[in-house]
Amino acid sequence: MANEIYAKYQSGFILDAYIFRKTDDEVFIQTTGSFETWIDGNVLTYDIPMTDQGDGFYSVDFPTAITTECNYRGVIKLRL
Repeated sequence: MANEIYAKYQSGFILDAYIFRKTDDEVFIQTTGSFETWIDGNVLTYDIPMTDQGDGFYSVDFPTAITTECNYRGVIKLRL
């Protein structure tokens, strides 16, 4: 894997990553590869499910659809 997003949390849970563009705080949309202002009803298009690699180590590849050089923020959330 390259350009991964990592998190450490208790094993056996589902963690989701969200990517925000730092310049305008718009969130990455997985289904279209674009960015938009956060809309609560669209949350399922933003989440990037992370894989539990064992021992509470989670990872996922950074989306390849994001090709513009920019600063991005990653937020990790526990899926309830």
